[in-house]
Amino acid sequence: MFGLLRDWLLDPAALLFLSSVVLGLWLFRGVRIRARHKAYKEAGGKLSDQKKPGFGSSRVWSVLAIVLWLGFYALCTSPVAVNALIAMREQPYATMGECSAGSHLILLGGGVDSRVQSAQDFYRMQPATFVRASLASTIAQAEPELRIIVAGGALRDVAEADVIGGYLGSLGLSEPRLILESNSANTRENAVNVSRILANEEVTGPVRLVTSALHMHRALKTFERVFDDTDLVLCPVATDVKGLLNPAAYAWMPQTTTLVKFDLLLHEVVALVVYRLRGWM
Repeated sequence: MFGLLRDWLLDPAALLFLSSVVLGLWLFRGVRIRARHKAYKEAGGKLSDQKKPGFGSSRVWSVLAIVLWLGFYALCTSPVAVNALIAMREQPYATMGECSAGSHLILLGGGVDSRVQSAQDFYRMQPATFVRASLASTIAQAEPELRIIVAGGALRDVAEADVIGGYLGSLGLSEPRLILESNSANTRENAVNVSRILANEEVTGPVRLVTSALHMHRALKTFERVFDDTDLVLCPVATDVKGLLNPAAYAWMPQTTTLVKFDLLLHEVVALVVYRLRGWM
């Protein structure tokens, strides 16, 4: 129930709806105040300055509320604003140089549709998962000795790691090269479980961490915190870049696709706050 409430409150469409309700109630209140003031004047009543309904202040606050709501709406839906905010988080990792070769690569899942029935349902992978897994496969094809640790738990019966592992196998990666970590539910648990796996592995060179650019900061800092007492060196490999640099001048107009991007940004920002408060990064 808590998870459902959290997802609903963090949904941009829900936030826009709630802000619209609040604005509507505020404007309705202003209309009622003006109507009462007009009726009282028509009835010939007089009020002292201290008792007059706040017509002027109500109008100012109504205008301010409309401006704030429009600003919030633009922040959620304008490509110029949302892409700039996402790019601020992504670019430090998206523009980093290539990592040196090593013995292991950590691949973090980016979600699998809850309707998945088997590890062969590759089409149930979310776009972020597909992009991450495809990049990991490309790297592994060029390095025959590389082993991939796939991290991703199960929403129901089929673990995300199993689906990704099946997809990588279909691309030609042999089973011995894949290590599936399917008992984690979040990035923190990914890091803890992967560290236990690597403790029993012979690791050489940097351990590459593959995930989406928007997720990379939280993932890297969380893994570094867990790996703090080890000699392992992490090297970020960011993919699935969402933020567009230098969007067109007309891109200030609201777009539905931008609202989807804002949804990703909102969840990541909230997750960053939670992870910092809990001391996980």
